[in-house]
Amino acid sequence: MERKSKLILLFLLIIISISCTFNDKKKTYKISYKGIIVKNYQDDNNHGMLTFDVLNNNYTFSVTSVKWPRSWEYAEIGDSIIKPPDTLILIIKKPDGSEKHFNYDW
Repeated sequence: MERKSKLILLFLLIIISISCTFNDKKKTYKISYKGIIVKNYQDDNNHGMLTFDVLNNNYTFSVTSVKWPRSWEYAEIGDSIIKPPDTLILIIKKPDGSEKHFNYDW
């Protein structure tokens, strides 16, 4: 009985984990934002996630860069960051006009 209970618990944890991942992807797909990166940091309040603080019209919000691999290494303070609606792409534009697209991978 003990082993069966552990297997059921493990199965439930796997199902919950998968559903949380799909829900995050769906929400990320729908949202859009743009602004200027004002801070790059490791957020100790969010499991050490590599994070951008983004400023748009006197409003600052956070973007977790881990969802877009390699975006952290590319982005610098002063770059524009754009997440178009109905996509899973993050665009980072440099002040010189060059840009790079990053695909969602979470």
